[in-house]
Amino acid sequence: MKSEELKSKNTSIQVQQAKPIARHWVAEEAIAIPGFFGAFFHGSTAWLADDAILPPSSDVDIMVVLSGEMPEVKLGKFRYQGVLLEVSYLATNEVQSPEQVLGNSHLAGSFRNNGILADPSGQLSAIQAVVGREFAKEEWVHARCEHVQEKLRNNLRGLETATLFHDQVSCWLFAT
Repeated sequence: MKSEELKSKNTSIQVQQAKPIARHWVAEEAIAIPGFFGAFFHGSTAWLADDAILPPSSDVDIMVVLSGEMPEVKLGKFRYQGVLLEVSYLATNEVQSPEQVLGNSHLAGSFRNNGILADPSGQLSAIQAVVGREFAKEEWVHARCEHVQEKLRNNLRGLETATLFHDQVSCWLFAT
């Protein structure tokens, strides 16, 4: 299906059809964001097979790495050429080294395969090369498990200080 058809239809497509549209958005729009450092696929798009079906309600997650201040407003979800994109921001200090990424439970999977969309400095690609080689090593699997446990503990600690029920629910929800 051509991108012109995708613009007018709300249909399921393959991941391999959605990826070039995401790349186009990065090349046309993301590079103009102040402090643009790079971008990569995140979430299921980073690990799904290219021939996997992407339903119209599923989004393509893109992490835009920025140096300097983060924008006050997150772009979030929006349709671009018929594909639902979800754009989030990440500070450069969160992707400084392969070891930092390998030990991070929510970032390592995005660097396991080459899902780099833009990388003017080459730093993201260098990190991805190491993460791709080291991802399955026992020491990094354990480090990511410890990272998850720490995140859970931090969220559950919020239950002790939250006084409103909806705040307690949020702490519990993010922990689970």
